[in-house]
Parts: sequence; C-alpha cells; structure tokens
Amino acid sequence: MLILLAPAVLSASRTCSRLTDPALVDQSIRLCSDNYYPYDYPEGVRVTADNVVFDCGSAVLHGKFKNTGVVIENRKNVHVRNCQIANYETGIRIKNSANVTIFNANLVRNYIGILIVDSTGVVIEQSTDISIKRPVQALNSRGNTFHYVNKKLEGDQCRLNQCNTPTGMFAVEQAAVKEDAPKKALRRVLMDSIRKWLFG
Repeated sequence: MLILLAPAVLSASRTCSRLTDPALVDQSIRLCSDNYYPYDYPEGVRVTADNVVFDCGSAVLHGKFKNTGVVIENRKNVHVRNCQIANYETGIRIKNSANVTIFNANLVRNYIGILIVDSTGVVIEQSTDISIKRPVQALNSRGNTFHYVNKKLEGDQCRLNQCNTPTGMFAVEQAAVKEDAPKKALRRVLMDSIRKWLFG
C-alpha cells in the first residue's frame, strides 16, 4: 500500500516552479524563492489560463524600467499572491479581464504599480506600493476594489471603483492557508517516512 501512495506524495512534494523564457503561467504555480531578472524572461510573466493561482512565494521579479512584470489579458478568475515586483514601467497589467485578485503584493519603484484596462471585479488587497508615478491606474474600468496598507488612494479611479476599504477576502484566504497547514505538515511527515523506507 505504501508503494501506491508514494507517487502521489512525491508529486505533492514538488512545491515550487522556476521561470523560463517565455514565462507563461498556464496552471496554478508557486515560484521557487529566487531573484528573477529581465534577461531571463524579457517579456515578463504572462498568465495564459483562467482559474489559476500565480503565487510568487518569496521570489522577486526585477525589471529595467521598461515592459511589464506580470501580464494578465483576456482572463477570468486569476489570483496573484505574494509577488514582489520592482523596477518595471508597469508592475502588473490587467486588461480585458474579470475577477482578478492581487493579494499581498509589494510593488517597488515601478512607474505605475498596477494598470487596469477594460476590466471589472479586480481586487487589490493587503498590498504595498512605492511607485514612481502612481500605484494604480484604472482606464475604462469600474467595479474594482483597491486597498493598500501603506497609502490612501484618491482621484478619478475612486469614482467608479472602491478605494481604501478592504473586502475581507484576504482574511478569508489567510484562514484557508492556516487550515491547510496541518495537511501540509502531515504530507511532509509522510513524504519523509516514504523516502526513508524507499532509500534507507
């Protein structure tokens, strides 16, 4: 019976992925902890599927003050978590998309932190921004929610969108992560036991 369980546990142990060029996210992934530079993926990271989670973990995406760090176009139900994105023309670009959530992002020294075009249902929550020009720019986009922990937003984007009030989605997500923690711990113990049994 242990031999039957081993493949499933072994596949569950692959907990992170590395970016390669072209950096396409076509399924839910968590990046391995590292610094990623534009010479590795000059077109940035492009989300190419619906209903995916792109978790940067503790990875940092570095730019050269041009292009975009993460591109989400013509997508639905995309979750971006824990991304540290620095030194791009635009940190994250969301275009013609719906129900995109950005949780716990750190956007540093980008000209524009997040650009939202022709999109609705975008939630930016529990994030920080230190942009050169502006943290968020919403063009022809309404029904979105923007909440930064280090600054208050005001201006045109707040007339058709909700600014500065958290939705509570981040708290729900954190509760789900805590609930999943015991399962991960059990999986790790089981994996260690199987590895010891198989390899001595």
